[in-house]
Amino acid sequence: MYIWAFLISNSLCNNYKYSIDDNKIEVVKGSLIISKKIMYINRIYEIEIKRSILGRIFKIASIKFFSNGGYIKINYIDYNIVDDLVMKVKKEMSVSYER
Repeated sequence: MYIWAFLISNSLCNNYKYSIDDNKIEVVKGSLIISKKIMYINRIYEIEIKRSILGRIFKIASIKFFSNGGYIKINYIDYNIVDDLVMKVKKEMSVSYER
């Protein structure tokens, strides 16, 4: 029983990836059903950082990027890099709006 719980939790944790490029954010998640979400940075109009009580204990956070078509959420991010990721996206947002 414990072995199955370990294997399931391990496969769920290993199947969550995100990347932030110069012009898009991409999140791939899932173990049996894999979903891939892509959002272009020039479409983003709001950024929300959420830190829950358990997140404060384990020093993780989540970021939501909102656009007109919906939102994309990146989970389990270390506190130390949250601000760097947000500043990188905001910088790319300002560059795309200046064009």
